[in-house]
Amino acid sequence: MVNVAKDALNLKKETDEDKKKDTDLTNQFTTLLEFLATKLKGRVSKAVVSKNLVKTPSAISSGAYGFTGNMERLLKAQAFADQKQFNFMKSQRILEVNPRHPIIQELNKRLIVSEADPIAADLAEILYDTASLHSGFSVDDPSGFSNRIHRMMKLSLNLDASAEADEEVEIEEDNKETEDVNFSAKDEKLGKDEL
Repeated sequence: MVNVAKDALNLKKETDEDKKKDTDLTNQFTTLLEFLATKLKGRVSKAVVSKNLVKTPSAISSGAYGFTGNMERLLKAQAFADQKQFNFMKSQRILEVNPRHPIIQELNKRLIVSEADPIAADLAEILYDTASLHSGFSVDDPSGFSNRIHRMMKLSLNLDASAEADEEVEIEEDNKETEDVNFSAKDEKLGKDEL
């Protein structure tokens, strides 16, 4: 039996041609892998190109002796859990990226052009958080995660990423007059129905 949540999962026997293809893919995504390993330092031990992902852009796997997402949840739920041991084992996470996914390909292109791309930095964080959730782990910083999602939503709606909510909503006078007319029409109808 093999635990699919651990690293080094191999679903098929590799040939020399498969190994060469894997090496070429890793070389093609070196910039992205190094960026992710640096940006997510302390949360992942390394970033690798996955051979097993098909539809998702990324996943988190555990090191050979690290905790899986389910095991982490169980340990967090324990009343007398040893947080020192928990934090040590948590660092054994490995971020796997799918080189065939368009998000990963676009992120790699952006980083080749400029590693200082602010959108790439946000995408790296979101990629890690969504991979954590998808792989059964919890999000380390829920508030930061929701802020990044909101920022990405603003950008997709062509809004300024730093736009904040208005302090007070202004009601237009035209709408107020229309509402008054609608209420008076309803009052007249009620009066006729009562007769």
